[in-house]
Amino acid sequence: MSTVGSPRFAVLVILAITAGCADDTRGTPPTTTRALSVVRTTIPIPTTTLGDLTASNGLAASIRQFREDEALDVIQIELVRESSPDAGPRSSGPNDLLGVKSVRLDWPGFAPVPATERVVQIAPGQRVDLPTPIGAIVCETDEPPSFALGTVETVIARSDGTSSPVRAPLLADAQIALDNIWSKGCIRQRLLTKVGLEWAPWTRSDSDALPTATGRLVVTRGATTEPISVAGVDGSVLLIVTPAATLTEKPATMRPTERRLDVPVEVTGSGRCDGHALGDSKKTYEFQVRVSVGDDEPIGVNVSVPVDARPVLTDIIADTCADNRHR
Repeated sequence: MSTVGSPRFAVLVILAITAGCADDTRGTPPTTTRALSVVRTTIPIPTTTLGDLTASNGLAASIRQFREDEALDVIQIELVRESSPDAGPRSSGPNDLLGVKSVRLDWPGFAPVPATERVVQIAPGQRVDLPTPIGAIVCETDEPPSFALGTVETVIARSDGTSSPVRAPLLADAQIALDNIWSKGCIRQRLLTKVGLEWAPWTRSDSDALPTATGRLVVTRGATTEPISVAGVDGSVLLIVTPAATLTEKPATMRPTERRLDVPVEVTGSGRCDGHALGDSKKTYEFQVRVSVGDDEPIGVNVSVPVDARPVLTDIIADTCADNRHR
């Protein structure tokens, strides 16, 4: 009997499309990245804290990162155009619009990434937010680099059809987002020199007709002789992760003399079966492990399920949604 029209088939199709479009693992962005959205406002943005912006065609920039940006490993480059009429030569056009073809953050705290291409028009006093990927975090210092060491590289489209590169200086308030992203990334990066985290193969283990998968978090010792503890494991929008019963009472701990710790977990579907949840889940197969070394506070680290192990969990989601529709 054909299953093409069944709810389970529809769920599998949505998950397959989502998996093909969203990269759940951190990696090098493509050579050219196109921003997904642009947010514009005409609210005046102060640029008076900067010097002469003639060389940048009146452009300055800030950095933002919202919760949804964190899930996608992107930042918002907020281009700001000076409202003063003497900000230097600009492209001609309606309302004195300045054409920008691409942006790229150049800051020593992040490894370089390709430019994000997007043609936008910016009026005097306007800001435009452009999402762009984050490069690998560079943790060579104890403190994050100053915003003043960074610029946003742009390509300006001129009225004669030519284009030219322009560097927009960063506003001081960019430091807030840069500090936050850099500090969190370096904490996780340093933790992972001491602790290895990966998922063992998953198996189907339905209990009481509830679609369930069983797996193991494998913790290995790195460059540390201190105890390593797993305080908890969080699931995703579509999957609920339930650690072993002992983990709900106290952390699972690897003693200094041990090299490996296995933490058993069970995974069930969250029951979120609406199209919005199924289609917009960006990190379905990435679970956050809260782990600590010695007496340090637990740190959340995202650990992705290997691609070849995901079909078992995809079936859990599909079967959970199929069961819900038949109740």
